[in-house]
Amino acid sequence: MTKITKPVVTDTMPVLSVILIAPETFSTIRTTIRHLRAQANYDRLEIIIATPVPNLAVDEAECSGFCSVIMVYVPGATVTGAFRAESVRHATAPIVVIGEDHSYPQAGWAEEILNGYSNPAVAAVGVSVANGNPEKMLSWSNMYFCWGPFIDPTPTGPRMSLPPHNTSYRRHILLEYGDRLEYFLSSEHFLFPDLLSRGYILFLNGKARTRHCNPDTWAMVALLHYNGARHFAGMRRQQGWHWWQCGFHAVAAWLRGALKIVKSLKHIHRTQQLRRLMPMALPHLTIMAILHSWGESVGYILGTGNASERYTDIELRGHAALQ
Repeated sequence: MTKITKPVVTDTMPVLSVILIAPETFSTIRTTIRHLRAQANYDRLEIIIATPVPNLAVDEAECSGFCSVIMVYVPGATVTGAFRAESVRHATAPIVVIGEDHSYPQAGWAEEILNGYSNPAVAAVGVSVANGNPEKMLSWSNMYFCWGPFIDPTPTGPRMSLPPHNTSYRRHILLEYGDRLEYFLSSEHFLFPDLLSRGYILFLNGKARTRHCNPDTWAMVALLHYNGARHFAGMRRQQGWHWWQCGFHAVAAWLRGALKIVKSLKHIHRTQQLRRLMPMALPHLTIMAILHSWGESVGYILGTGNASERYTDIELRGHAALQ
């Protein structure tokens, strides 16, 4: 671990640590860094840059003004959970945010995240999501398929889940997971129900907004949905399931795919986008559901295979073209 900048004020501690992954160069996270610097309280933000690259060259001008910037070298990591878990261990703020190189915080984002922790029982605060690349219909369809309940505008309040990869957590609660933290941060869909089972609250603050760039080519959509679903199902399968449980969920995956179409249409209606997106979004959503169900079924039957690595690669490198 190497700290590359010093706090602006030595007696000031960061209130928020934002975790970003730079798989090859600093340029992939530059746009997100600029949006973070636009926050009113950016001098109280700590930036954690996780990377598999030793001595990653960082643009110090872009990083100037933050409370601190820490580079965490994670050699040999092949899944996002490994980068994020190690970053959480090195963060110094009480609240850590999982950030992305293709998700851009909007004005007031940091302040509203902190406001969401007024209740001590809140373990995680999520944000509302807007479209960062609205030019293509495929981007809209993908956003509603993946982010439906969280799409701006969305009500503020307790939730059963939050937007993965764009949620903040109390750091001390994450550290309680110890060696299991990598597993839970590899797919936060496992983390959310575990936090709820422990009596914690998941809170979404609709006033905290980010603009998320979504896959807008079919090649990226296919890779992301198939491998992401197989990664998720394969990880569930590793929890000592019996063959009949795997078979049941492999079949049920197709029903869940159909339900995701229905839920996506519900949120298109909720956000008053029916005229803009229909009927073109429907065939897009159908193909995404098929890809998702296919990947999930294969994951339950055959395991993750190399889907976890492929999913991580498209998450970390495939979105570069969208920036």
